[in-house]
Amino acid sequence: YAVNENVAVNAATANPQLFELNISATAGNQGSVWVRFRYVGGCDYAWMVDDVCIAEQVPYDLVMVDGYLTHTGTGEEYGRIPASQLNPTMLVGGTFLNNGATELTDVEVEMVVRNAANEVVFTSSTTVASLASGATGALEENVTLPVLTTGVYTATLTATSAEDDQDANLANNVFLRAFAISEDRYSLDGIDNHPEGYEVLNSLGTNSFDGAEDGLQVMTYYEVIAPLEVYGIEIIPANGTVLGGFIVANILDTADVFAATPILNNPIVESDSYDLVQSDLNNGAIRIVFNSSITLQAGGYYANAILNSNAGAGTIRVLDDQTVPQPGGGSLIFIPNDDLYTNGVASAVRLITAPVVISVGENNSLEGVSMFPNPTNGVLNIRTSETEVFNVDVMNVTGELVRTARINGTSTMDLTELAKGVYTVRIYNERGTMTERVTLQ
Repeated sequence: YAVNENVAVNAATANPQLFELNISATAGNQGSVWVRFRYVGGCDYAWMVDDVCIAEQVPYDLVMVDGYLTHTGTGEEYGRIPASQLNPTMLVGGTFLNNGATELTDVEVEMVVRNAANEVVFTSSTTVASLASGATGALEENVTLPVLTTGVYTATLTATSAEDDQDANLANNVFLRAFAISEDRYSLDGIDNHPEGYEVLNSLGTNSFDGAEDGLQVMTYYEVIAPLEVYGIEIIPANGTVLGGFIVANILDTADVFAATPILNNPIVESDSYDLVQSDLNNGAIRIVFNSSITLQAGGYYANAILNSNAGAGTIRVLDDQTVPQPGGGSLIFIPNDDLYTNGVASAVRLITAPVVISVGENNSLEGVSMFPNPTNGVLNIRTSETEVFNVDVMNVTGELVRTARINGTSTMDLTELAKGVYTVRIYNERGTMTERVTLQ
């Protein structure tokens, strides 16, 4: 029996991932049985087998294995969706299994979707006259959606049969899924909205891969079906994030990302460098706003976070939502000087679709510092109102650190050796930070 034989290159399965296998045909009525686990493949990160249990098959056990609701109809299951981005129909369904030794009859599966007030908003169902031992069935339907207002919606999938009174475990006849209609966020992840007991989280960041300390890019796919105004990017930090790093947020066109050689230095819109502050960790969300909002037209886009540890001064880790299986292209990562990889989960990099007010504490701006001229032919003057020590970082459009300096009061930086283009210059010390884009002509 082959497990995970069709996992795509650079993709991963959920961790943990549970499997049940009916070995009755081979093991039944045998005096002794050997079970062997054998790895077939190459260049994989890891595979592990744990918590193996061989048990006698019960006569009756109907299982609701999984469920899904995808408003795109192409596999992505978004956790938070603006109402303007809902398609007229939603592809819903689930898989059910006869895990018992005896045939089941009159099998019915019903999905009921309720709003936060526990009111039924739509349903879907299927029936099967009989289901043999070990056989699976499926519910799948394109449901025409009613008007959905802001809030969380929970789908309950319930499998029943004529033999329910003999079912060994009625608890596994039910499977839950949830999604939200949100006018201020568009997120592939459903973190904090999943039914209790279902949420599975992991994380990755600047200390996950060799060479990814500065410039690691974590991006999440968003399908836009109607013009959508976006104000910035929200990133959910994971445990292990330590202040000292900074992030550049942008939006990339899928045509660039999926080019034969990915083009990641041509953002549709990009933020200034954003230094993490304590309030980001206290709030459990990093909100990076663009200098002005942008309206995305119909198409596919990646919300992208370029993570920088500032040469190890800090650590930035982003939550991955592994609760719902996502297509390989749902989230991607780019490791500097390496390659672009599929992540196979829903990284918590979200579109902000409503105005965000950033508090003074979050801005943490540095006063009395200016840079000129801008544009410059290579000589950049840095003027400070106080004679004190400052650190200066110069980053290119991909967030790569290309120049650093330490100055004491008003100084000059020579950038003539750098290629022409737009750079982000960050000046900081213990009093605060000042960031500005500088064009090198």
